[in-house]
Amino acid sequence: MVSEATTARRLIVDDNAVTGVLAATDRGPAVFATDRVVIATGGIGGLFLHSTNPAGSVGQGLALAARAGAVMADLEFIQFHPTALDSKSYPLKLVSEAVRGEGAILLDENGDRFMANEPGAELAPRDIVARAVWRHMRAGHRVFLDARRAKGLDVARRFPTITAMCREAGVDPVTQPIPIRPAVHYHMGGISVDTRGRTSVAGLWPCGEVTCTGLHGANRLASNSLLEAAVCGGFVAQDVAATASTRRRKPALPDGNVGSDPTSVRPILSRAAGVLRDGEGLRAAARALYPLAVPQHAASDPAIVGLMIVMAALRRQESRGAHARTDFPDRAHLARHSTLCLTDALETPHMADRTFVSPARGRLPKQAA
Repeated sequence: MVSEATTARRLIVDDNAVTGVLAATDRGPAVFATDRVVIATGGIGGLFLHSTNPAGSVGQGLALAARAGAVMADLEFIQFHPTALDSKSYPLKLVSEAVRGEGAILLDENGDRFMANEPGAELAPRDIVARAVWRHMRAGHRVFLDARRAKGLDVARRFPTITAMCREAGVDPVTQPIPIRPAVHYHMGGISVDTRGRTSVAGLWPCGEVTCTGLHGANRLASNSLLEAAVCGGFVAQDVAATASTRRRKPALPDGNVGSDPTSVRPILSRAAGVLRDGEGLRAAARALYPLAVPQHAASDPAIVGLMIVMAALRRQESRGAHARTDFPDRAHLARHSTLCLTDALETPHMADRTFVSPARGRLPKQAA
């Protein structure tokens, strides 16, 4: 059965096992009785002011799983693409690093090539370039990608799609430098799963960007997310098909039929959990997000996801991959995954200036043999 114009609002769970889904339909709330649910809702870019993701990608799948009691992993690892076209559109259009690969360079409004002396210069990894661009912007500069002097590069011919989107925004990359800024691009963290795609809640499988399989580490490499989604999605399909249904009677209609409005969350999360983070900003964000997350209203689901991200970032007192803290600039000797449950995130922010969250109480998924 395919149900159109239907939005999942809550998972119904009994004794740590899925028993149904509460959904909003064009005819009002509805409950679907099921003991097998697959979440494939994408990322969290819509929770930030600047993102290459659709505005509707606000972590709905993370909120569904978190409210059901599932364990989250590595939520603090968010990849920022360094060269999104700086415009008023949402989402921001992406200026591929292939343009830099062809010889384009980064300049500010004064023509200063501020990455010239950095290892790798403009061809450094995404996180390094994003941090350099962000620091330069915070210092009061505008940043541009200049392809005009790249030797032998015919921008319009080599990159027709990028040329067209720049011209649509009023910039001709053939004769003008392209204004750019970092933007949220991909979430390495997500719902914790084992090698079969199972979560800590029986009957719940996620796949795609909403998961944390561990395959992307702390700093995803370009172009492998679709491959991971297809391969790990295949594992999920196999495991769902091999899992016998023990469907129970139709669950009762629970509360929770609210929307998912990220408007109030975006500025808070963008300030605190952006390219560069620090404990003071993260603690302030936790205090601001907590009162939005607790009541049942349109901002509560985005606020819950934002709060979990902030608490995971506060907990990781080091800089690793896409997670960079100015107050903890060094990388720890031992790499560890972080885990967090909604109960942990909700218990901590209202405590005065706590810098550490308690270990996740949820049951971690068992690794398949």
